[in-house]
Amino acid sequence: MEQNAAITLAPAPWRCRASVYTAFFWVSRSQTTSPGFKEAAYAPLERSSPFADAMPEGGLASIMIIRYHQTPVGTYDEMILLPGKFGYEVDVNGKRTKKSKLRITRIYVSQRNTTWNGRTNWNIPKHLARFDFTENADGSADCKVYPLAEPSLTPVFQARFVPNHYLPTFPLSTRVSTMVMDMEATQPPIPAGASESTPEMLAAAREQGGDDTSELVGTDKWCSFTPYQYSPGCRAGWMDMQQADGGNFIPGASRWAMAVHMPQTELKLGEAVWWDAPQSML
Repeated sequence: MEQNAAITLAPAPWRCRASVYTAFFWVSRSQTTSPGFKEAAYAPLERSSPFADAMPEGGLASIMIIRYHQTPVGTYDEMILLPGKFGYEVDVNGKRTKKSKLRITRIYVSQRNTTWNGRTNWNIPKHLARFDFTENADGSADCKVYPLAEPSLTPVFQARFVPNHYLPTFPLSTRVSTMVMDMEATQPPIPAGASESTPEMLAAAREQGGDDTSELVGTDKWCSFTPYQYSPGCRAGWMDMQQADGGNFIPGASRWAMAVHMPQTELKLGEAVWWDAPQSML
């Protein structure tokens, strides 16, 4: 993957091409109350901020591993966690109204430019990481993620996709999914943080005309958006999510999860809808 290190403004909408691996699993309400849930759901910066003062409700959750081949900011790898729905409140006619939507709570990327733009465009709490990614000839794939802010020989996340060759490939569009499930994500404001860029990344940024501005920019408003994905030839399979310590990334989840590989995916991220935090007392 190329290193587009200089931060350049790339506003929504984004049209991307990618290879997407998604694992699906269920998170119960009891799982969301365990101490390990918060540790898994958030990176350290967000975990110690109001971003994590959420009302997790559980439900259908997913982890996505994405290899972007074409985006407005170049190529990069990405790991996304959506651990179900979260409750929140908005002002409606001067009164607080409760709502419930999906939320991206933890996300790692391999490139500095997309970190800054993802945080400013959609309140997506992106952090930098090194990815060890192998796509094998039999259709399986292995991925390990090493956050740059937490240097370690042990990955913070690892997974292996195993395809099911007994089933035929099939087209898949998230527009069809919206008929049975609300795909809209709602994101709280995110905190700012010190740069996680390596000296090599910062040197590359300067060579590309950039500077040492931190990619971990913060925001002060809420937003929502609905992503779109389409792939003409998807392959069903399983995702092995056993971690290096023998457990699962999400405490209480099964080792194996139903999964799908979406090669040659068309992915769109539109402009977010923004609003202030509720001010009413009722």
